[in-house]
Amino acid sequence: MATDTFARFLQECLVIEEDTDDGLDLDTLYGLYISWCGMAAVEREPEQAFLSSLRRHHLRWGRYEGSWVLVGLRMIGPAARDYVMCSAAPLCANGKADLSEVAGAAA
Repeated sequence: MATDTFARFLQECLVIEEDTDDGLDLDTLYGLYISWCGMAAVEREPEQAFLSSLRRHHLRWGRYEGSWVLVGLRMIGPAARDYVMCSAAPLCANGKADLSEVAGAAA
Protein backbone atom coordinates (compact mmCIF):
# COMPACT_ATOMS: atom_id res chain seq x y z
CA MET A 1 0.00 0.00 0.00
CA ALA A 2 1.34 3.40 -0.87
CA THR A 3 2.50 5.18 2.24
CA ASP A 4 0.69 8.39 1.30
CA THR A 5 -2.60 6.49 0.86
CA PHE A 6 -2.23 4.87 4.28
CA ALA A 7 -1.25 8.20 5.84
CA ARG A 8 -4.38 9.73 4.31
CA PHE A 9 -6.47 6.92 5.83
CA LEU A 10 -4.92 7.55 9.24
CA GLN A 11 -5.47 11.30 9.00
CA GLU A 12 -9.08 11.10 7.82
CA CYS A 13 -10.30 8.22 9.98
CA LEU A 14 -8.37 8.06 13.25
CA VAL A 15 -7.24 10.08 16.21
CA ILE A 16 -4.86 8.95 18.92
CA GLU A 17 -5.84 9.53 22.53
CA GLU A 18 -2.75 9.41 24.71
CA ASP A 19 -4.54 8.99 28.05
CA THR A 20 -6.17 5.58 27.52
CA ASP A 21 -5.24 1.92 27.38
CA ASP A 22 -8.28 1.16 25.18
CA GLY A 23 -8.03 1.12 21.41
CA LEU A 24 -9.13 -0.61 18.22
CA ASP A 25 -8.61 -4.27 17.45
CA LEU A 26 -7.24 -5.28 14.06
CA ASP A 27 -10.57 -6.53 12.70
CA THR A 28 -12.26 -3.23 13.51
CA LEU A 29 -9.41 -1.20 12.08
CA TYR A 30 -9.36 -3.21 8.84
CA GLY A 31 -13.16 -2.91 8.58
CA LEU A 32 -12.83 0.85 8.96
CA TYR A 33 -10.19 0.80 6.23
CA ILE A 34 -12.51 -1.14 3.90
CA SER A 35 -15.29 1.42 4.50
CA TRP A 36 -12.88 4.28 3.87
CA CYS A 37 -11.62 2.73 0.63
CA GLY A 38 -15.17 2.47 -0.67
CA MET A 39 -15.99 6.06 0.22
CA ALA A 40 -12.66 7.48 -1.00
CA ALA A 41 -12.68 5.47 -4.25
CA VAL A 42 -9.33 3.93 -3.29
CA GLU A 43 -8.51 0.36 -4.25
CA ARG A 44 -8.41 -1.80 -1.13
CA GLU A 45 -5.12 -3.49 -0.37
CA PRO A 46 -4.96 -7.02 1.03
CA GLU A 47 -4.76 -7.43 4.78
CA GLN A 48 -1.05 -8.32 4.63
CA ALA A 49 -0.18 -4.99 2.95
CA PHE A 50 -2.36 -3.22 5.52
CA LEU A 51 -0.42 -4.89 8.34
CA SER A 52 2.86 -3.83 6.76
CA SER A 53 1.66 -0.23 6.68
CA LEU A 54 0.69 -0.44 10.35
CA ARG A 55 4.20 -1.60 11.21
CA ARG A 56 5.78 1.23 9.20
CA HIS A 57 3.74 3.81 11.11
CA HIS A 58 4.84 2.42 14.50
CA LEU A 59 1.38 2.30 16.05
CA ARG A 60 1.47 0.92 19.58
CA TRP A 61 -0.04 -2.49 20.37
CA GLY A 62 -1.21 -3.40 23.84
CA ARG A 63 -3.61 -5.65 25.75
CA TYR A 64 -6.98 -4.27 26.79
CA GLU A 65 -9.51 -6.50 28.54
CA GLY A 66 -7.76 -9.60 27.22
CA SER A 67 -7.57 -8.52 23.58
CA TRP A 68 -4.76 -7.05 21.49
CA VAL A 69 -5.56 -3.49 20.40
CA LEU A 70 -3.82 -0.56 18.78
CA VAL A 71 -3.70 1.58 21.89
CA GLY A 72 -5.40 4.95 21.89
CA LEU A 73 -6.89 4.76 18.39
CA ARG A 74 -10.41 6.15 17.95
CA MET A 75 -12.48 6.19 14.75
CA ILE A 76 -13.66 9.52 13.36
CA GLY A 77 -15.30 10.86 10.22
CA PRO A 78 -17.68 9.57 7.57
CA ALA A 79 -15.95 6.20 7.14
CA ALA A 80 -16.33 5.55 10.88
CA ARG A 81 -20.08 6.21 10.67
CA ASP A 82 -20.31 3.98 7.59
CA TYR A 83 -18.40 1.18 9.32
CA VAL A 84 -20.58 1.37 12.43
CA MET A 85 -23.80 1.40 10.39
CA CYS A 86 -22.68 -1.54 8.25
CA SER A 87 -21.59 -3.47 11.33
CA ALA A 88 -25.02 -2.99 12.90
CA ALA A 89 -27.10 -3.63 9.76
CA PRO A 90 -27.71 -7.24 8.65
CA LEU A 91 -26.95 -6.50 5.01
CA CYS A 92 -24.46 -3.99 3.69
CA ALA A 93 -23.27 -3.64 0.12
CA ASN A 94 -20.90 -1.05 -1.26
CA GLY A 95 -20.86 0.96 1.94
CA LYS A 96 -24.63 1.34 2.17
CA ALA A 97 -26.56 -0.26 4.99
CA ASP A 98 -29.77 -2.04 3.99
CA LEU A 99 -32.02 -1.02 6.86
CA SER A 100 -35.07 -2.72 5.33
CA GLU A 101 -34.02 -5.92 7.12
CA VAL A 102 -33.84 -4.27 10.54
CA ALA A 103 -36.93 -4.89 12.68
CA GLY A 104 -39.12 -1.80 12.80
CA ALA A 105 -37.33 -0.04 9.95
CA ALA A 106 -40.20 -0.52 7.52
CA ALA A 107 -42.41 2.55 7.18
